Amino acid sequence: MFFAPEADPEIFSVTVHYVGGSQLDFLNSQFITLTKAEAMVAQIVIRGFEKGDIDDVRSIFIEANRDIAPNDMADAFEDYIVISLQKEFDDIEGYYSDRNGGFFVAELSDRVIGMYGLETVRDGVAELRRMYLRLDSRGMGLGKKLFDHSIRTARSMGFTKLLLSTSELQLPALNLYRSYGLRETKTETAEKQSNKTIGGGIIRYHFEADL
Repeated sequence: MFFAPEADPEIFSVTVHYVGGSQLDFLNSQFITLTKAEAMVAQIVIRGFEKGDIDDVRSIFIEANRDIAPNDMADAFEDYIVISLQKEFDDIEGYYSDRNGGFFVAELSDRVIGMYGLETVRDGVAELRRMYLRLDSRGMGLGKKLFDHSIRTARSMGFTKLLLSTSELQLPALNLYRSYGLRETKTETAEKQSNKTIGGGIIRYHFEADL
């Protein structure tokens, strides 16, 4: 079954505090000012994938992979993009339904700016897939929001362990996972290309977390 809940989307609320307790203190209160990035993240909605999201999701995936492609591997990355679009993105609902998972998008002001997927590896174990952000939406802490959401969603789907991996070319993701203290289970040099790895001798780091 494809897991894409329509109800209870996650909206991060903003709370403004004032300093002091008296009426005078209230009138002269010093309000905490959110940065533009914090205010934007507070309005993010994370929800299940819908058919109308497909163009945005494909665009984010293509943009992200072209951004990290070394110059001498540009052709290999283009091949990887084509393979992934054909095997996965052309039928996201079917792909994740066949794997008893789900696909989710992060939306800001009716614009999809991020995404991630979950697929079943074996009983009780899920794999985090396709966690990407638009280039112009990075640096706001949204990666952490997406990852936290993926953990809660995996738990709600009945999983007890989450597997994930990233490459040496994706340093923000690598630093994020390490900041959570996840168990680093192995490091491999990916040689063969598939819809899950570019291959080409890129180093890939694997992690796991108990849910």
